[in-house]
Amino acid sequence: MSGRVERRRKGKGSDNDQSSSSSAKDTKERSRKKTKYEKEEQVNSNFTTYGLVVVSISLLFVCLYFYPRDVDSSLTSKSGLRLPLRWGTFRSGHYFGIKKNVPSSVVAGLMWFKNTIEGNTVPIRHWCNQFDNLPSYSWTKHDFDTFGVQEIVDKNFTLTSSLLFLDHGWMSKISLRPNKSSSTGDVLEKPVSLIFYLARESDSDEIFLVSSRKSLQKIGSRIELGGTVSGGTKFSSFIQVLGKPKDAVIYVHDLSTHVEPPLVHLKEAVLTNIHLIRSRDPSPNAEPYIVFKDNRADKPSSPNFVAIQILTRKSLDVAFYLTEKPETTDGDSLINQFDAFISERSLHFDDQFNSVLSSLTSKYNQEQVNFAKATLSNMLGSIGYFHGYSLVRSDKTKEPIPYGPLELVTAVPSRSFFPRGFLWDEGFHNLLLSLFKPELSQIILSNWLNLMNSDGWIPREVILGSEALARVPTEFIVQDVTNGNPPTLLLSLDSMMERKLLNKTYLESIFPKLDSWFGWFNRTQTGPRQGTYRWHGRNPNVLNELNPKTLMSGLDDYPRASHPTDDEIHLDLRCWMAFASRIMHKIASFIGHSSAPRYSISYDYLSDNALLDQLHWSEQNQMYCDFGLHSNNVKLVKKPETEIIERKVLEKPIYQCVPELGYVSLFPMMMEILEPTNPRLGKILSVLEDPELLWSSYGIRSLSKKSNYYRKYNTAVDPPYWRGPIWVPMNFLILRSLKHYSSVSGPYQERARTLHDKLRENVVNNIFESYKTSGYLWEQYDDMIGKGKGSHPFTGWTALIVVIMAEKY
Repeated sequence: MSGRVERRRKGKGSDNDQSSSSSAKDTKERSRKKTKYEKEEQVNSNFTTYGLVVVSISLLFVCLYFYPRDVDSSLTSKSGLRLPLRWGTFRSGHYFGIKKNVPSSVVAGLMWFKNTIEGNTVPIRHWCNQFDNLPSYSWTKHDFDTFGVQEIVDKNFTLTSSLLFLDHGWMSKISLRPNKSSSTGDVLEKPVSLIFYLARESDSDEIFLVSSRKSLQKIGSRIELGGTVSGGTKFSSFIQVLGKPKDAVIYVHDLSTHVEPPLVHLKEAVLTNIHLIRSRDPSPNAEPYIVFKDNRADKPSSPNFVAIQILTRKSLDVAFYLTEKPETTDGDSLINQFDAFISERSLHFDDQFNSVLSSLTSKYNQEQVNFAKATLSNMLGSIGYFHGYSLVRSDKTKEPIPYGPLELVTAVPSRSFFPRGFLWDEGFHNLLLSLFKPELSQIILSNWLNLMNSDGWIPREVILGSEALARVPTEFIVQDVTNGNPPTLLLSLDSMMERKLLNKTYLESIFPKLDSWFGWFNRTQTGPRQGTYRWHGRNPNVLNELNPKTLMSGLDDYPRASHPTDDEIHLDLRCWMAFASRIMHKIASFIGHSSAPRYSISYDYLSDNALLDQLHWSEQNQMYCDFGLHSNNVKLVKKPETEIIERKVLEKPIYQCVPELGYVSLFPMMMEILEPTNPRLGKILSVLEDPELLWSSYGIRSLSKKSNYYRKYNTAVDPPYWRGPIWVPMNFLILRSLKHYSSVSGPYQERARTLHDKLRENVVNNIFESYKTSGYLWEQYDDMIGKGKGSHPFTGWTALIVVIMAEKY
């Protein structure tokens, strides 16, 4: 995601096995020393350390009066585009999380647990966590605007959450069913507790219990809640068991308490307020019930967390409802019509999907089409709303300072591992989103551009609010104004322009920001010679990395010059800038901006094939490459008599081509810079086709099998990330460029067409089969066996598989 690095991202875990889980942990979160953090989260979600970070940021707020707020709202207001205030699944990092897209909102959520003790704790599910090891959880349908249906498969039962978004609120129905039928029908293996809650982000909001029933045996019994939300608006909420529960409901109780800091420790608040009571089950092996304590005696006068526990032994349907118009809305009427509304909106979703991607039904079977619908739905259901301050470091201040307040509506790469915004991911996300929700994409892109400071810099990773902050290790919170990310937002803008989805007014409103962003790259990311570029921010002093990471490029551990210096030049960034020049010229020409000739000159210069060859082609290695101070023989070794592992340079570095064939080497083709008659294009097609280099049965691998870095760890604990695995966004760019070269006259036209069709089939088949087997989309895929790796579910840019299936490049 930014170099996702952060991801290191992703670390994502899990190959569906323990080693994969290890890979996930160590990799992406930037080697984020995540191992300890993830283990703690898995056992007891202990985020005390991160609570301290929240406090630290609060102390820094005093700096705001002395720090100019470089972000303005002129873009959003000028374009006339702003997401209407509404309720939605904007807390996408939760299995079930609802809030309003306002800086302070009452939030709603669901926790659940099986009535058992595992590893000295209660296995509460709350935040999406890949180490919960759920067989699957997925929005089967979600249109962002009106409804969503999610299926969560736990070990022995399935929760289906259906959700309607109303004009002034929402209603959901949670259905609990055993996974296996029994002689008694709907009896669960063990009793299950469902915990429905409301919490508040701000002390200006109020939440209170109106009435509580100790028994929900009667039809129509309900627990009433109420309060006020932002601006003093009153709301009403209720939780109601539907149908005839008979002896299904064992226990009902409420918890009303105050939690510090708000939202971050809700799960911990539940854990500290439960105890064991004797089971009503007469069998000798019956376990005690795990239920809320009665805390009425010490209940706070101003609670910020109210939860209702319903303990059941059988299948159950529960309605959870909130409205800001309690005097005009009939909740019971909505309950009666709920299933009909869901069915109606589901049919409308199908109609729109089939209209936009009509080609899928003729190319694929129904199971594959349903997979594509779920993939789109998961991206729409993963869109989050964030508000707060980012910690930023610059040469103007000695210490990081708060930057904001910032507001961001964005899709997120992974609900379980990266439930926040990543800049370069977002450009890929909207290639899919814009096909179905072009206005939403315009709002999202505007939001990202509005994060820009006065110098034209946009943060790579956006961590806003306490919940987002709690899931990021401390060392990765601060953003550096010298570090960027590829300008992928222009990919989405170009796609929408090609489909005539952007009008002149919108483009005029965002062009000043785009112009500043382009200028920032040209001022801060240039190389040592004219026409060259360099990703700034590489650390030449690290001793424990096989190859110092280049997180800014988004390709993290992809091998660059072994010894970072100011003299190295990066091929991918030069190609990104050529691409950006072309799109900026297209936009400037469309709106009649005076900079159009300047961008035309820039594109002609950066796309000049002769100059590109002069700067980045290695005749010796027959490839395009970075150049820098590089040694071809380095390795990680354990220092004598210590456990410390450091890099050892076995061959003196010299200034040369970095001869590591992989994604970077393909950028002149991927960005469609090469002329269709250029013989270098033929060379690239040859390496793409070679299974001993980049070709695999599952997609194009990130690094050649013959590279010195292929499948090599970057540190003692950092598994290979961009050193062999298959990544969907890069395969998308490869396929897009092959489609381009197959459509223009040249000696490689038919070859490009054949390669496109074979590659597309490989990528689609592997991701679909992996999804059927594992229940998830993954961050990356193993180039030897095709198995999903890294974090999951990863319905960020991996969701581009839908675009690939439809060939909507």
